[in-house]
Amino acid sequence: MRYTLRALGRNLIAGLRLALFLPVTRLAFRVDAVQLLLLFVLSCAIDVGGDWLRMRPDAAFSIAGVGGELVALALLVLMALLVALVLRRPPLALAFSVTELAAMPIVQVAHFLPFALVDFAPSASRWLFAADYVVLAWLVAILVRTVAIHVETRALRRWVIAGIGGFVLASPLAFSPLFVADTAWFQTAGGERDPHDWNAASEPVLAAQRALLDDALAAIDDHEGAGTNLYFVAYAPDGSEASWNEHVDAVQKVMDERFATAGRSIVLRSHRDTLLTTPIATVTNLRETLDEIGAAADPAVDVVMLYIGGPGTEGGVVRGTLPPLDLVPLTPALLKRMLDDAGLSWRIVVVAACHAGAYADVLDDERTAVVAATATDGTSFGCDGHGDPTFFGEALFAEGLARTDSLPAAFAIARERVAERERARGLPASRPLLHIGTEIAPKLKALRGGSRGATARAGRGVIRAPV
Repeated sequence: MRYTLRALGRNLIAGLRLALFLPVTRLAFRVDAVQLLLLFVLSCAIDVGGDWLRMRPDAAFSIAGVGGELVALALLVLMALLVALVLRRPPLALAFSVTELAAMPIVQVAHFLPFALVDFAPSASRWLFAADYVVLAWLVAILVRTVAIHVETRALRRWVIAGIGGFVLASPLAFSPLFVADTAWFQTAGGERDPHDWNAASEPVLAAQRALLDDALAAIDDHEGAGTNLYFVAYAPDGSEASWNEHVDAVQKVMDERFATAGRSIVLRSHRDTLLTTPIATVTNLRETLDEIGAAADPAVDVVMLYIGGPGTEGGVVRGTLPPLDLVPLTPALLKRMLDDAGLSWRIVVVAACHAGAYADVLDDERTAVVAATATDGTSFGCDGHGDPTFFGEALFAEGLARTDSLPAAFAIARERVAERERARGLPASRPLLHIGTEIAPKLKALRGGSRGATARAGRGVIRAPV
């Protein structure tokens, strides 16, 4: 037993050196079936702890997790045997398997680390979640090196063989999910999966999304009363930044509470955490939403307010990100066509993105108000999608519209807050724009009558109404 444990320790040290690209040789590993079994058990133990981090706090242990582990081991040994047979050295199958498992603990820890940090270091965890592909590339490099240290031939030929063999060993990473479900060791109540496990293109998500959009559109109230009704749509297609989730919910809350849009507001959001709760922010879903509002509203008098937030590029192009989906970008011309087709001539468009001024250029008419976070050629902190929601989006809703029911007054508050923060951080001025058509100006004043009148208290990303 003492020898077995010493051999396990030597394998783990050698595996760590292999994973960190430190000097190591095949003689540093102790290869036998017992070591394969012990390393497999250790790998399972790390996965158990990692799945608990992902699924806590209400998850229950599930023995079904062992199925995925056994399949992974079988595929590992099978691919190792395939490479060994091609090299005409069958004993190398066990050596490849032991070496690979010895190097895996540090990779597994790196994979689960974001879940350990999400509660007390959310910013760091978001960066680490975004580094998933880096971890994957690291794993492939480890597998290439695994083959390289066991192949004895000339250097150039050895690395060619190692490259091909390493990718063969890595092939189960790409193909096994197509045939075998990766069942976690911990399951939430009702067998629900962690949101990070859902694939936006999977059949359950696509089916849920159809129902979510149908339900949200069915819940939109028809025009009522003799006055002007305000309809509100939030469109946030950036799936790379989780902070937009809380932000758009807060924006909808302030609009419902201060401008009486409850029953006439909808959020479209692209993020893996909301795949089963919120319709995805796609151009198609936005078109259907505007068409439904056009049918429910009285186009002669009612106003639609559209809030667009996300990464913007030159020309006002707002791109969506939700891998593996390839989302169509939203452009000013496309938005104008959708609004016109829906018969929505009275509109307020708020764009929190880089180059947002392009929307004012295209949509500018007598019945339209456009609020843009930046000039046509301007940028703003976060508007490229590499940070939290823009200064302007936060300031307009959390500080402006949460305190006043006047759009020009809210814009003035937001513009000043943005200028203060840009000066404090030494950032270039984003030059927000407000264009109000002459015919919609009186309607903006009429909409103020729909406000509840109370002043809401606003914090960053969270807007709470007083009790």
